Amino acid sequence: MTDIERFRAATAKLISLNPSTINITKKVYSDDGSGGTIETSSSSPSFTGRIFKGWTRSFRVLIQMAGLKQQEEYELLAPYDAEIAEASENVKQSFAVDGVTYEITNLIVSKYQGEIITKRAVLTKVK
Repeated sequence: MTDIERFRAATAKLISLNPSTINITKKVYSDDGSGGTIETSSSSPSFTGRIFKGWTRSFRVLIQMAGLKQQEEYELLAPYDAEIAEASENVKQSFAVDGVTYEITNLIVSKYQGEIITKRAVLTKVK
């Protein structure tokens, strides 16, 4: 077994401790040429991942009309071959698990010797 296979196996073991089926819906927004936008939606193949509270235990404070609101960050540990795109203003990705909807706000790809060994996405709980 190579080092890359060992790292990927370790990720799979971590995911198996508390697995969730993830089916990401991706919405891409592009310019329509008239000052508006066109939304294109697609779904990625489902994969098994693990959702957990963010390592930093950070909160993001949102200012709303009704006052301040704290928003917890979560993370998704995903296998190396999971179809997750880089987060951007023009690409919005979300998925639902156990009645809770999450939006992907950042993607962290870990590599070893140029090969992807795991993907970690920073999430915001939407509903």
